[in-house]
Amino acid sequence: MNLPPLSPPFGPTTGSFNGLHRESNFLAGMKPGSPTTVGKRFRTACAASMLLLLLALPATVQAQYNYTTNNGTITITGYTGSGGAVTIPSTINGLPVTSIWEKAFYECHNLTSVTIPNSVNSIGEEAFYDCHNLTSVTIPNSVTSIGAGAFCDCSSLTSVTIPTSVTNIGTGAFMECSGLSTITVNASNSVYSSVGGVLFDKNQTTLIEYPGSKAGSYTIPTSVTSIGQKAFAYCFKLTSVTIPNSVTSIWEKAFYECHNLTRITIPNSVTSIGEKAFSWCYYLTSVTIPNSVTSIGAGAFEECQRLTSVTIPNSVTSIGAGAFKHCYKLISVTIPNSVTSIGEKVFYGCSSLTSVTIPNSITSIGSNAFWACGLTSVTIPSSVASIGEFALCGCTHLSAITVDALNSAYGTVDGVLFNKSQTTLIQCPGGKAGSYTIPNRFRLWHCGWGIVQQEPDHTHPMSGG
Repeated sequence: MNLPPLSPPFGPTTGSFNGLHRESNFLAGMKPGSPTTVGKRFRTACAASMLLLLLALPATVQAQYNYTTNNGTITITGYTGSGGAVTIPSTINGLPVTSIWEKAFYECHNLTSVTIPNSVNSIGEEAFYDCHNLTSVTIPNSVTSIGAGAFCDCSSLTSVTIPTSVTNIGTGAFMECSGLSTITVNASNSVYSSVGGVLFDKNQTTLIEYPGSKAGSYTIPTSVTSIGQKAFAYCFKLTSVTIPNSVTSIWEKAFYECHNLTRITIPNSVTSIGEKAFSWCYYLTSVTIPNSVTSIGAGAFEECQRLTSVTIPNSVTSIGAGAFKHCYKLISVTIPNSVTSIGEKVFYGCSSLTSVTIPNSITSIGSNAFWACGLTSVTIPSSVASIGEFALCGCTHLSAITVDALNSAYGTVDGVLFNKSQTTLIQCPGGKAGSYTIPNRFRLWHCGWGIVQQEPDHTHPMSGG
Protein backbone atom coordinates (compact mmCIF):
# COMPACT_ATOMS: atom_id res chain seq x y z
CA MET A 1 0.00 0.00 0.00
CA ASN A 2 1.22 3.46 -0.82
CA LEU A 3 0.13 4.93 2.48
CA PRO A 4 2.04 7.63 4.38
CA PRO A 5 4.07 6.39 7.36
CA LEU A 6 2.06 6.99 10.51
CA SER A 7 2.86 6.97 14.18
CA PRO A 8 0.80 8.00 17.18
CA PRO A 9 -0.96 10.34 17.05
CA PHE A 10 -1.13 9.31 13.39
CA GLY A 11 1.31 11.72 11.82
CA PRO A 12 1.85 15.43 11.68
CA THR A 13 -1.79 16.52 11.87
CA THR A 14 -4.88 14.74 13.10
CA GLY A 15 -8.49 15.76 13.24
CA SER A 16 -12.09 14.97 12.46
CA PHE A 17 -14.28 16.14 9.61
CA ASN A 18 -18.01 16.68 9.30
CA GLY A 19 -19.38 16.50 5.77
CA LEU A 20 -21.12 19.89 6.24
CA HIS A 21 -17.95 21.53 7.57
CA ARG A 22 -19.89 24.41 9.09
CA GLU A 23 -16.79 26.20 10.42
CA SER A 24 -17.15 28.82 7.62
CA ASN A 25 -19.80 31.35 8.63
CA PHE A 26 -21.39 32.85 5.57
CA LEU A 27 -22.88 35.65 7.67
CA ALA A 28 -19.67 36.53 9.50
CA GLY A 29 -19.13 40.25 10.08
CA MET A 30 -22.74 41.31 9.55
CA LYS A 31 -24.37 43.35 12.30
CA PRO A 32 -28.09 44.07 12.67
CA GLY A 33 -28.96 47.58 11.51
CA SER A 34 -25.63 48.22 9.74
CA PRO A 35 -25.84 50.13 6.46
CA THR A 36 -26.26 47.80 3.50
CA THR A 37 -26.41 48.20 -0.21
CA VAL A 38 -28.69 46.29 -2.52
CA GLY A 39 -25.70 44.23 -3.55
CA LYS A 40 -24.86 43.42 0.05
CA ARG A 41 -28.43 42.42 0.76
CA PHE A 42 -28.44 40.22 -2.31
CA ARG A 43 -25.21 38.55 -1.28
CA THR A 44 -26.53 38.10 2.25
CA ALA A 45 -29.72 36.51 0.96
CA CYS A 46 -27.70 34.15 -1.27
CA ALA A 47 -25.43 33.22 1.61
CA ALA A 48 -28.36 32.53 3.89
CA SER A 49 -30.02 30.41 1.20
CA MET A 50 -26.80 28.45 0.73
CA LEU A 51 -26.57 27.80 4.45
CA LEU A 52 -30.16 26.56 4.54
CA LEU A 53 -29.44 24.34 1.55
CA LEU A 54 -26.41 22.85 3.28
CA LEU A 55 -28.39 22.27 6.45
CA ALA A 56 -30.98 20.43 4.38
CA LEU A 57 -28.43 17.95 2.94
CA PRO A 58 -29.11 14.27 3.78
CA ALA A 59 -27.47 12.70 6.81
CA THR A 60 -25.29 10.55 4.55
CA VAL A 61 -23.25 13.66 3.71
CA GLN A 62 -22.69 14.36 7.39
CA ALA A 63 -20.54 11.29 7.96
CA GLN A 64 -17.76 11.78 10.47
CA TYR A 65 -14.17 10.82 9.70
CA ASN A 66 -10.96 10.63 11.66
CA TYR A 67 -7.96 11.48 9.51
CA THR A 68 -4.28 12.33 9.37
CA THR A 69 -2.50 14.94 7.30
CA ASN A 70 0.84 14.11 5.72
CA ASN A 71 2.66 16.00 2.97
CA GLY A 72 -0.45 17.92 2.04
CA THR A 73 -2.72 14.90 1.67
CA ILE A 74 -5.40 13.31 3.85
CA THR A 75 -5.55 9.67 4.99
CA ILE A 76 -8.86 8.59 6.50
CA THR A 77 -8.12 6.46 9.58
CA GLY A 78 -11.56 5.98 11.06
CA TYR A 79 -15.28 6.47 10.65
CA THR A 80 -17.71 7.49 13.41
CA GLY A 81 -20.86 8.13 11.41
CA SER A 82 -24.21 6.38 11.61
CA GLY A 83 -23.76 4.32 8.43
CA GLY A 84 -26.18 3.99 5.55
CA ALA A 85 -25.07 5.17 2.10
CA VAL A 86 -21.77 6.96 2.56
CA THR A 87 -19.91 9.12 0.06
CA ILE A 88 -16.34 9.69 1.16
CA PRO A 89 -15.30 13.34 0.54
CA SER A 90 -12.60 14.04 -2.03
CA THR A 91 -11.17 16.88 0.10
CA ILE A 92 -10.98 17.79 3.77
CA ASN A 93 -9.93 21.31 4.72
CA GLY A 94 -9.01 21.87 1.10
CA LEU A 95 -6.57 18.93 1.04
CA PRO A 96 -7.13 15.86 -1.17
CA VAL A 97 -8.21 12.56 0.43
CA THR A 98 -5.74 10.08 -1.08
CA SER A 99 -5.83 7.04 1.20
CA ILE A 100 -8.21 4.93 3.25
CA TRP A 101 -6.09 3.53 6.07
CA GLU A 102 -6.21 -0.06 7.30
CA LYS A 103 -9.34 -0.90 9.31
CA ALA A 104 -10.74 2.62 8.76
CA PHE A 105 -14.30 1.24 8.41
CA TYR A 106 -13.62 -1.96 10.39
CA GLU A 107 -16.88 -3.65 11.48
CA CYS A 108 -19.09 -0.71 10.45
CA HIS A 109 -22.16 -2.92 10.47
CA ASN A 110 -24.57 -0.12 9.54
CA LEU A 111 -22.74 0.81 6.36
CA THR A 112 -24.89 -0.13 3.34
CA SER A 113 -23.01 1.43 0.42
CA VAL A 114 -19.85 3.42 -0.08
CA THR A 115 -18.64 5.65 -2.88
CA ILE A 116 -14.91 6.27 -2.91
CA PRO A 117 -13.81 9.53 -4.60
CA ASN A 118 -11.37 9.56 -7.52
CA SER A 119 -8.80 11.32 -5.35
CA VAL A 120 -8.11 8.06 -3.46
CA ASN A 121 -5.23 5.88 -4.68
CA SER A 122 -5.07 3.18 -1.98
CA ILE A 123 -7.47 1.14 0.15
CA GLY A 124 -5.72 -0.32 3.20
CA GLU A 125 -5.72 -3.81 4.67
CA GLU A 126 -9.07 -4.78 6.20
CA ALA A 127 -10.33 -1.25 5.51
CA PHE A 128 -13.95 -2.46 5.25
CA TYR A 129 -13.56 -5.73 7.15
CA ASP A 130 -16.84 -7.27 8.36
CA CYS A 131 -19.11 -4.53 7.03
CA HIS A 132 -21.70 -7.24 6.67
CA ASN A 133 -24.52 -4.96 5.48
CA LEU A 134 -22.43 -3.36 2.75
CA THR A 135 -24.22 -4.18 -0.50
CA SER A 136 -22.28 -2.05 -2.98
CA VAL A 137 -18.97 -0.26 -3.32
CA THR A 138 -17.76 2.07 -6.06
CA ILE A 139 -13.99 1.86 -6.59
CA PRO A 140 -12.80 4.76 -8.79
CA ASN A 141 -10.23 4.59 -11.56
CA SER A 142 -7.71 6.40 -9.34
CA VAL A 143 -7.18 3.46 -6.96
CA THR A 144 -3.97 1.53 -7.59
CA SER A 145 -3.84 -0.70 -4.49
CA ILE A 146 -6.43 -2.76 -2.59
CA GLY A 147 -4.98 -4.21 0.61
CA ALA A 148 -5.21 -7.76 1.95
CA GLY A 149 -8.64 -8.51 3.38
CA ALA A 150 -9.85 -5.02 2.42
CA PHE A 151 -13.45 -6.20 1.97
CA CYS A 152 -13.16 -9.50 3.86
CA ASP A 153 -16.41 -10.81 5.36
CA CYS A 154 -18.63 -8.25 3.63
CA SER A 155 -21.32 -10.91 3.37
CA SER A 156 -23.94 -8.71 1.63
CA LEU A 157 -21.63 -7.57 -1.16
CA THR A 158 -22.89 -9.23 -4.35
CA SER A 159 -20.57 -7.87 -7.03
CA VAL A 160 -17.46 -5.75 -7.37
CA THR A 161 -15.72 -4.08 -10.29
CA ILE A 162 -11.93 -3.63 -10.40
CA PRO A 163 -11.03 -0.54 -12.47
CA THR A 164 -8.19 -0.15 -14.98
CA SER A 165 -5.95 1.64 -12.47
CA VAL A 166 -5.56 -1.19 -9.92
CA THR A 167 -2.12 -2.81 -10.03
CA ASN A 168 -2.06 -4.53 -6.63
CA ILE A 169 -4.70 -6.64 -4.89
CA GLY A 170 -3.74 -8.13 -1.51
CA THR A 171 -4.42 -11.70 -0.44
CA GLY A 172 -8.06 -12.42 0.39
CA ALA A 173 -9.24 -8.91 -0.50
CA PHE A 174 -12.78 -10.27 -1.03
CA MET A 175 -12.51 -13.43 1.09
CA GLU A 176 -15.55 -14.62 3.10
CA CYS A 177 -17.89 -12.47 1.01
CA SER A 178 -20.56 -15.18 1.10
CA GLY A 179 -22.95 -13.19 -1.12
CA LEU A 180 -20.35 -12.29 -3.75
CA SER A 181 -21.16 -13.90 -7.10
CA THR A 182 -19.06 -11.86 -9.52
CA ILE A 183 -15.72 -10.09 -9.61
CA THR A 184 -15.42 -8.02 -12.77
CA VAL A 185 -12.15 -6.51 -14.00
CA ASN A 186 -12.05 -3.70 -16.54
CA ALA A 187 -10.74 -5.14 -19.80
CA SER A 188 -8.10 -2.39 -20.01
CA ASN A 189 -6.48 -3.39 -16.70
CA SER A 190 -2.87 -4.42 -17.40
CA VAL A 191 -2.38 -6.64 -14.31
CA TYR A 192 -5.68 -8.44 -13.63
CA SER A 193 -8.51 -10.08 -15.55
CA SER A 194 -11.73 -11.95 -14.85
CA VAL A 195 -13.39 -14.94 -16.51
CA GLY A 196 -16.86 -16.05 -15.47
CA GLY A 197 -16.72 -13.72 -12.47
CA VAL A 198 -13.46 -15.26 -11.17
CA LEU A 199 -10.38 -13.09 -10.54
CA PHE A 200 -7.11 -13.99 -12.32
CA ASP A 201 -3.86 -12.30 -13.17
CA LYS A 202 -3.75 -10.74 -16.66
CA ASN A 203 -2.41 -13.87 -18.38
CA GLN A 204 -4.76 -16.12 -16.41
CA THR A 205 -1.90 -18.24 -15.10
CA THR A 206 -2.78 -17.59 -11.44
CA LEU A 207 -6.28 -17.99 -10.03
CA ILE A 208 -6.43 -15.25 -7.38
CA GLU A 209 -9.96 -15.15 -5.96
CA TYR A 210 -13.10 -17.23 -6.43
CA PRO A 211 -16.36 -15.48 -5.41
CA GLY A 212 -17.81 -16.86 -2.19
CA SER A 213 -21.39 -17.41 -3.33
CA LYS A 214 -20.61 -19.46 -6.45
CA ALA A 215 -22.07 -22.93 -5.96
CA GLY A 216 -21.60 -26.44 -7.36
CA SER A 217 -18.69 -27.59 -9.48
CA TYR A 218 -15.91 -25.60 -11.06
CA THR A 219 -13.32 -26.48 -13.69
CA ILE A 220 -10.15 -24.40 -13.51
CA PRO A 221 -9.00 -23.15 -16.96
CA THR A 222 -6.06 -24.97 -18.54
CA SER A 223 -4.03 -21.75 -18.66
CA VAL A 224 -3.68 -21.75 -14.86
CA THR A 225 -0.36 -22.90 -13.36
CA SER A 226 -0.90 -21.72 -9.79
CA ILE A 227 -3.85 -21.67 -7.40
CA GLY A 228 -3.21 -18.61 -5.25
CA GLN A 229 -3.15 -18.21 -1.50
CA LYS A 230 -6.72 -18.38 -0.10
CA ALA A 231 -8.09 -18.43 -3.67
CA PHE A 232 -11.12 -20.60 -2.73
CA ALA A 233 -11.06 -20.01 1.04
CA TYR A 234 -14.51 -20.01 2.70
CA CYS A 235 -16.33 -20.94 -0.52
CA PHE A 236 -18.94 -22.89 1.42
CA LYS A 237 -21.13 -23.69 -1.60
CA LEU A 238 -18.36 -25.24 -3.70
CA THR A 239 -18.81 -29.03 -4.01
CA SER A 240 -16.12 -30.14 -6.46
CA VAL A 241 -13.17 -28.72 -8.36
CA THR A 242 -11.33 -30.06 -11.39
CA ILE A 243 -7.70 -29.00 -11.47
CA PRO A 244 -6.02 -29.20 -14.91
CA ASN A 245 -2.60 -30.73 -15.64
CA SER A 246 -1.19 -27.24 -16.11
CA VAL A 247 -1.27 -26.50 -12.35
CA THR A 248 2.03 -27.02 -10.53
CA SER A 249 1.37 -25.45 -7.13
CA ILE A 250 -1.52 -25.18 -4.69
CA TRP A 251 -0.76 -22.35 -2.30
CA GLU A 252 -1.41 -21.85 1.41
CA LYS A 253 -5.09 -22.10 2.43
CA ALA A 254 -6.13 -22.37 -1.22
CA PHE A 255 -9.28 -24.35 -0.30
CA TYR A 256 -9.43 -23.48 3.40
CA GLU A 257 -12.83 -24.16 4.97
CA CYS A 258 -14.56 -25.24 1.78
CA HIS A 259 -16.92 -27.16 4.03
CA ASN A 260 -18.97 -28.82 1.28
CA LEU A 261 -16.12 -29.77 -1.02
CA THR A 262 -16.57 -33.53 -1.48
CA ARG A 263 -14.32 -34.29 -4.42
CA ILE A 264 -11.08 -32.95 -5.77
CA THR A 265 -8.65 -34.42 -8.26
CA ILE A 266 -5.04 -33.33 -7.90
CA PRO A 267 -3.24 -33.85 -11.24
CA ASN A 268 0.28 -35.26 -11.55
CA SER A 269 1.60 -31.85 -12.55
CA VAL A 270 1.31 -30.51 -8.98
CA THR A 271 4.61 -30.52 -7.05
CA SER A 272 3.61 -28.87 -3.76
CA ILE A 273 0.54 -28.63 -1.56
CA GLY A 274 0.70 -25.54 0.66
CA GLU A 275 0.04 -25.15 4.37
CA LYS A 276 -3.60 -25.71 5.32
CA ALA A 277 -4.45 -25.99 1.61
CA PHE A 278 -7.47 -28.24 2.29
CA SER A 279 -7.84 -27.65 6.02
CA TRP A 280 -11.39 -27.84 7.41
CA CYS A 281 -12.87 -29.35 4.25
CA TYR A 282 -15.37 -31.32 6.33
CA TYR A 283 -16.94 -33.40 3.57
CA LEU A 284 -13.80 -34.40 1.69
CA THR A 285 -13.80 -38.20 1.98
CA SER A 286 -10.76 -39.28 -0.01
CA VAL A 287 -7.77 -37.76 -1.73
CA THR A 288 -5.11 -39.17 -4.01
CA ILE A 289 -1.84 -37.31 -3.99
CA PRO A 290 -0.02 -37.82 -7.31
CA ASN A 291 3.59 -38.95 -7.79
CA SER A 292 4.65 -35.44 -8.75
CA VAL A 293 4.09 -33.98 -5.26
CA THR A 294 7.27 -33.64 -3.19
CA SER A 295 5.95 -31.77 -0.14
CA ILE A 296 2.74 -31.69 1.87
CA GLY A 297 2.47 -28.48 3.87
CA ALA A 298 1.73 -28.14 7.57
CA GLY A 299 -1.95 -28.67 8.31
CA ALA A 300 -2.66 -29.41 4.63
CA PHE A 301 -5.60 -31.73 5.44
CA GLU A 302 -6.16 -30.75 9.08
CA GLU A 303 -9.75 -31.17 10.30
CA CYS A 304 -10.87 -33.05 7.18
CA GLN A 305 -13.13 -34.95 9.54
CA ARG A 306 -14.65 -37.32 6.96
CA LEU A 307 -11.41 -38.20 5.18
CA THR A 308 -11.18 -42.01 5.32
CA SER A 309 -8.23 -42.72 3.08
CA VAL A 310 -5.18 -40.99 1.68
CA THR A 311 -2.47 -42.23 -0.64
CA ILE A 312 0.96 -40.69 -0.15
CA PRO A 313 3.24 -41.39 -3.14
CA ASN A 314 6.98 -42.18 -3.17
CA SER A 315 7.72 -38.71 -4.51
CA VAL A 316 6.87 -37.04 -1.18
CA THR A 317 9.92 -36.20 0.92
CA SER A 318 8.36 -34.07 3.65
CA ILE A 319 5.06 -34.04 5.51
CA GLY A 320 4.47 -30.83 7.47
CA ALA A 321 3.38 -30.56 11.10
CA GLY A 322 -0.28 -31.41 11.68
CA ALA A 323 -0.82 -32.36 8.03
CA PHE A 324 -3.59 -34.84 8.91
CA LYS A 325 -4.43 -33.58 12.40
CA HIS A 326 -7.97 -34.45 13.57
CA CYS A 327 -8.80 -36.54 10.52
CA TYR A 328 -11.01 -38.58 12.82
CA LYS A 329 -12.16 -41.11 10.22
CA LEU A 330 -8.78 -41.83 8.63
CA ILE A 331 -8.40 -45.60 8.95
CA SER A 332 -4.96 -46.45 7.62
CA VAL A 333 -1.99 -44.78 6.02
CA THR A 334 1.19 -45.97 4.37
CA ILE A 335 4.13 -43.61 4.58
CA PRO A 336 6.47 -44.10 1.59
CA ASN A 337 10.21 -44.70 2.00
CA SER A 338 10.94 -41.35 0.34
CA VAL A 339 9.90 -39.58 3.56
CA THR A 340 12.66 -39.07 6.13
CA SER A 341 10.75 -37.48 8.99
CA ILE A 342 7.26 -37.43 10.49
CA GLY A 343 6.60 -33.93 11.81
CA GLU A 344 4.90 -32.78 14.98
CA LYS A 345 1.21 -33.70 15.31
CA VAL A 346 1.02 -35.09 11.75
CA PHE A 347 -1.62 -37.65 12.75
CA TYR A 348 -2.66 -35.99 16.02
CA GLY A 349 -6.10 -37.13 17.17
CA CYS A 350 -6.75 -39.52 14.26
CA SER A 351 -8.83 -41.72 16.54
CA SER A 352 -9.85 -44.19 13.79
CA LEU A 353 -6.29 -44.72 12.56
CA THR A 354 -5.67 -48.34 13.57
CA SER A 355 -2.56 -49.06 11.53
CA VAL A 356 0.40 -47.18 10.14
CA THR A 357 3.44 -48.39 8.22
CA ILE A 358 6.61 -46.50 9.13
CA PRO A 359 9.34 -47.14 6.54
CA ASN A 360 13.04 -47.65 7.25
CA SER A 361 13.79 -44.24 5.75
CA ILE A 362 12.32 -42.37 8.74
CA THR A 363 14.95 -40.91 11.06
CA SER A 364 12.73 -38.81 13.33
CA ILE A 365 9.18 -38.89 14.67
CA GLY A 366 7.99 -35.53 15.98
CA SER A 367 6.30 -34.80 19.30
CA ASN A 368 2.60 -35.74 19.48
CA ALA A 369 2.90 -37.29 16.00
CA PHE A 370 0.38 -40.07 16.77
CA TRP A 371 -1.23 -38.55 19.88
CA ALA A 372 -4.59 -40.19 20.72
CA CYS A 373 -4.65 -42.33 17.57
CA GLY A 374 -6.56 -45.61 17.41
CA LEU A 375 -3.40 -47.62 16.82
CA THR A 376 -3.32 -51.16 18.21
CA SER A 377 0.36 -51.78 17.47
CA VAL A 378 3.28 -49.94 15.94
CA THR A 379 6.76 -50.90 14.76
CA ILE A 380 9.69 -48.50 14.98
CA PRO A 381 12.24 -49.28 12.25
CA SER A 382 16.02 -49.37 12.73
CA SER A 383 16.45 -45.98 11.02
CA VAL A 384 14.66 -43.93 13.69
CA ALA A 385 17.13 -41.95 15.81
CA SER A 386 14.75 -39.48 17.44
CA ILE A 387 11.25 -39.77 18.91
CA GLY A 388 9.63 -36.61 20.26
CA GLU A 389 7.65 -36.22 23.46
CA PHE A 390 4.19 -37.81 23.57
CA ALA A 391 4.65 -39.21 20.06
CA LEU A 392 2.53 -42.25 20.96
CA CYS A 393 0.78 -40.83 24.01
CA GLY A 394 -2.95 -41.24 24.52
CA CYS A 395 -3.25 -44.24 22.17
CA THR A 396 -5.63 -46.10 24.46
CA HIS A 397 -5.88 -49.14 22.16
CA LEU A 398 -2.13 -49.52 21.74
CA SER A 399 -1.07 -52.74 23.44
CA ALA A 400 2.50 -53.04 22.20
CA ILE A 401 5.32 -50.99 20.71
CA THR A 402 7.88 -52.96 18.71
CA VAL A 403 11.37 -51.69 17.86
CA ASP A 404 13.60 -53.26 15.24
CA ALA A 405 16.46 -55.07 17.00
CA LEU A 406 19.01 -53.21 14.83
CA ASN A 407 17.87 -49.79 16.05
CA SER A 408 20.79 -48.11 17.83
CA ALA A 409 18.76 -45.57 19.80
CA TYR A 410 15.68 -47.44 21.07
CA GLY A 411 14.49 -50.81 22.29
CA THR A 412 11.43 -52.47 23.79
CA VAL A 413 10.76 -54.85 26.62
CA ASP A 414 7.33 -56.46 26.82
CA GLY A 415 5.97 -53.92 24.35
CA VAL A 416 7.20 -50.91 26.38
CA LEU A 417 9.45 -48.35 24.68
CA PHE A 418 12.89 -47.61 26.22
CA ASN A 419 16.08 -46.01 25.09
CA LYS A 420 18.66 -48.52 23.89
CA SER A 421 20.40 -48.93 27.26
CA GLN A 422 17.03 -49.12 29.04
CA THR A 423 17.86 -46.29 31.41
CA THR A 424 14.85 -44.24 30.28
CA LEU A 425 11.34 -45.60 30.00
CA ILE A 426 9.91 -43.53 27.15
CA GLN A 427 6.41 -44.80 26.48
CA CYS A 428 4.19 -47.36 28.05
CA PRO A 429 1.41 -48.32 25.59
CA GLY A 430 -1.91 -46.77 26.60
CA GLY A 431 -3.76 -50.04 26.04
CA LYS A 432 -1.74 -52.06 28.56
CA ALA A 433 -3.80 -53.21 31.52
CA GLY A 434 -3.08 -54.65 34.94
CA SER A 435 0.19 -54.13 36.81
CA TYR A 436 3.66 -53.38 35.50
CA THR A 437 7.03 -53.61 37.26
CA ILE A 438 9.43 -50.95 36.11
CA PRO A 439 13.00 -52.23 35.63
CA ASN A 440 16.04 -50.74 37.37
CA ARG A 441 18.03 -47.78 36.04
CA PHE A 442 15.11 -45.90 34.51
CA ARG A 443 14.55 -42.16 34.70
CA LEU A 444 11.28 -41.21 33.03
CA TRP A 445 8.08 -43.02 32.34
CA HIS A 446 5.51 -41.97 29.77
CA CYS A 447 2.35 -43.98 30.31
CA GLY A 448 -1.07 -43.51 28.84
CA TRP A 449 -1.89 -39.80 28.83
CA GLY A 450 0.74 -38.48 31.20
CA ILE A 451 4.30 -38.51 32.50
CA VAL A 452 5.06 -40.09 35.87
CA GLN A 453 8.33 -39.91 37.82
CA GLN A 454 8.97 -43.15 39.69
CA GLU A 455 11.63 -44.88 41.78
CA PRO A 456 13.43 -48.00 40.46
CA ASP A 457 11.74 -51.39 40.80
CA HIS A 458 8.37 -49.76 41.52
CA THR A 459 5.28 -51.78 40.69
CA HIS A 460 2.60 -49.51 39.26
CA PRO A 461 -1.00 -50.50 38.53
CA MET A 462 -1.79 -49.97 34.84
CA SER A 463 -4.82 -48.06 33.65
CA GLY A 464 -6.27 -47.69 30.18
CA GLY A 465 -4.79 -44.26 29.62
